[in-house]
Amino acid sequence: MEVVRRAPFLEPRARRAAKEHAAHGIVEVIEFDVRDVWKLISCSGPPWCPSTWLVKVDADAFVYMWSWDSLKEPADQMFPGTHVAVERLPKSGRILSARTSGPALRLPERSDDMRYWLVAQEEECPLVPGSEMLPEFLKAAGLS
Repeated sequence: MEVVRRAPFLEPRARRAAKEHAAHGIVEVIEFDVRDVWKLISCSGPPWCPSTWLVKVDADAFVYMWSWDSLKEPADQMFPGTHVAVERLPKSGRILSARTSGPALRLPERSDDMRYWLVAQEEECPLVPGSEMLPEFLKAAGLS
């Protein structure tokens, strides 16, 4: 297995988990089509802040992603593609790589309230069931 990233130096628990994943050669690949997508930050992304996305992948499932170097906006208010493939570490959810295919998508207008109601995620790329989304967030996103 080729080392893709170094383990985080200042986070002992994350460092141990990353070393454990690397020792076992475990990488999880998740692929999905984008049904809806929201940008959850108000800045332009790296280098000022991580790209932060919430992607609706089916009627009751979302993928939350934040990364300093993956899935950057190709242009203002655009998501890079209609199909996403993410390689991640299954225990920590850390993104090793992400790529998109298909045309870029224009982002919907969003309420600033969305970011206040989203439950923060520790993982870089967790799968989030719709049942875990707060009703206030779903309303602000136009989903209820």
